[in-house]
Amino acid sequence: MPEYRQTEIGPIAVRRWIRQIGISPSTFWRWRQRGWIREPVNIGGRLYLTREQIAEFERRAEAGEFAAPMRPPAVITST
Repeated sequence: MPEYRQTEIGPIAVRRWIRQIGISPSTFWRWRQRGWIREPVNIGGRLYLTREQIAEFERRAEAGEFAAPMRPPAVITST
């Protein structure tokens, strides 16, 4: 997981956080849809994540909760 500075107090703008960790807005949207990140806080029409939400996501990611299971390659048979 890319490192970012967590020296500020209070919520962080979603746009800023995704830029800091190097993901696209669509990746963030997919993570929300999958329940990997809790719903952001809406403040004045802008989305923010609390430090607790970020910490929870990082804890779960480090524990491997989001890792995809290994699947053997499909066997292709010709007919």
